[in-house]
Amino acid sequence: MNMQRTLKILRSRANDIDFDVDDLLGGIGLARRHSAVSYAMGAVGFLVAGAAIGAGLGLMFAPSSGRRTRQTVEERISNLREKFAPNGHVVSDGLHSGDIP
Repeated sequence: MNMQRTLKILRSRANDIDFDVDDLLGGIGLARRHSAVSYAMGAVGFLVAGAAIGAGLGLMFAPSSGRRTRQTVEERISNLREKFAPNGHVVSDGLHSGDIP
């Protein structure tokens, strides 16, 4: 098989095959280098997920009653609203202690 014929076959098949950079690098024995930031972002994601799960479990197994815990959470949320709401406007008003049995 001569070189021109091989190139012609490869060009005709190139339109049918979907290559990306990783495929081409892998074909010659190389790979992309991942940055430290990409590894750190994965760790931060796990940290945030763990904190959210821990907070949920902490609320579930809190020593106070459910009603008192809900009131405490509502008070803390309204304090945060007052702290972060621009010009004293309420951002959202969906939590009321009377709504929760």
